[in-house]
Amino acid sequence: MQSEVSDVAVIGGGPGGSTAAFYLSRRGYRVVVLDKEKFPRFHIGESLLPFNLEIFDDMGVHEDLRQAGFVEKHAAEFASSDGGIDEKFYFKDGLVPGRPMAYQVLRSEFDHILLKRAAKEGALVREESVVTDCVVSPERVELRVEPKDGSPYTLVSRLVVDASGQHTFLASRLGLKTVYPDHRKFAVFAHFKNAERAPGREGGNIIIFSLEDGGWFWFIPLAGNVTSLGLVLGHEAVKAQSGRIEAYFEERIQGTPALRARMSNAERASPVRTISNFSYMSSRFAGERFVLVGDAAAFLDPIFSSGVYMAMSSARMAAESIHEAFRANDFGARRFRGYERAQRGQLKVYFRLIRAYYRPEFREMFLCPSNRLRLQDTVVSVLAGCTEQPLGMRLRVNLFYFIGWLSRFIPLSPKLYRGLVWS
Repeated sequence: MQSEVSDVAVIGGGPGGSTAAFYLSRRGYRVVVLDKEKFPRFHIGESLLPFNLEIFDDMGVHEDLRQAGFVEKHAAEFASSDGGIDEKFYFKDGLVPGRPMAYQVLRSEFDHILLKRAAKEGALVREESVVTDCVVSPERVELRVEPKDGSPYTLVSRLVVDASGQHTFLASRLGLKTVYPDHRKFAVFAHFKNAERAPGREGGNIIIFSLEDGGWFWFIPLAGNVTSLGLVLGHEAVKAQSGRIEAYFEERIQGTPALRARMSNAERASPVRTISNFSYMSSRFAGERFVLVGDAAAFLDPIFSSGVYMAMSSARMAAESIHEAFRANDFGARRFRGYERAQRGQLKVYFRLIRAYYRPEFREMFLCPSNRLRLQDTVVSVLAGCTEQPLGMRLRVNLFYFIGWLSRFIPLSPKLYRGLVWS
């Protein structure tokens, strides 16, 4: 079998893989990116965060995103299923100053822009190339690669970056992956044409519709008058509808008054798809000669649209740690402890907020927020992607969670969901 040599092999060409490849190539390393699919390809996760924009500027892709015509997102809205409550969290109001907007993107185009940027920087991109095996030794990493066109070959690298997303290539093989049993969700989703939107800038907001059974709908406006609509429910609730998912999805839309009004003239423009949203975490994010980034290391519920930002920010941080490892000629697990510690810290910020959202008292706080002591502005900063929090913000975040806990016993918010059994 033929073999090829590189400094770094990257498994996966999504946002995490492309970002890692870009930064490592910019440092002068020979990087090979391997992805089993042909780009552009469909992917979910279309709503981005304002803190993404700093990375876009650094990578030199921001102008490409503007030219692609992606919809600007200036706020996140949280609405009740009947439409009676609709609260907007504007990014410009964040406690920590930052970018006032983000983008809603068609991931097939967005991911392709990033992958092409990595290639332009010097990364060797191999699409339709399946990695079937990975052997990590103290001296090197050997990947077995099977391209769609051509003979299988061995790629020998000094280090491998796993950016394989929810396929969790290395974490699954090394037994590192732990699924959180209380966060076993499923999403049912599709694209629609001609859904009703608010006029002007408000029309670009993501809207989260809270449902009485604990589930929620996302409503994401995309370019070309396309809207991504998805329903997230507990695993058992979706499993019970096996064989009639399409009909069930339509029934839930029609059974949600706020959505029914927006979708009255809408036409479905894609198949109805499903995907598991099982939150999980790897016991290690790095080891001897390997680093995990993005969803390959951990996956969080998509409620706060943190996926792309976490993938790209972790990849940028991983690339810097890998550069330091090359400088020291040391690829041991200890070398990447700083990277892992920082990533777990960022994930903790979002996982804490996600866990809170699935409690009735916190969902009520999102629907009926208070800005006393700038608590709502603090939450806005978290929603925007601010995970490195100054002291004043950390104190307010902890106060927010304390108030949520206290409201279980003292009526501090309207009781919208109490007494209901959530899936």
